[in-house]
Amino acid sequence: MMNVTDRDKNEPWWIELKGDLEGRLEKLRMDNDKRMSPDDKAEICVQIKEIKRLIDSLGMGKSKPKIDVE
Repeated sequence: MMNVTDRDKNEPWWIELKGDLEGRLEKLRMDNDKRMSPDDKAEICVQIKEIKRLIDSLGMGKSKPKIDVE
């Protein structure tokens, strides 16, 4: 994961990038719900996975709960 500061996350370019990625992900998810050939469905799944990986690597995803191990 990249080292992104809270300051970075308030920059206009960051907010725009996050919005673009989230919008693309939402569109792909809607497209994935449509009827299509298995090859087309597989391509959309690959794109969804890649955008989700990018969102996670940039720290844009939802924060994951911390689990205490006793």
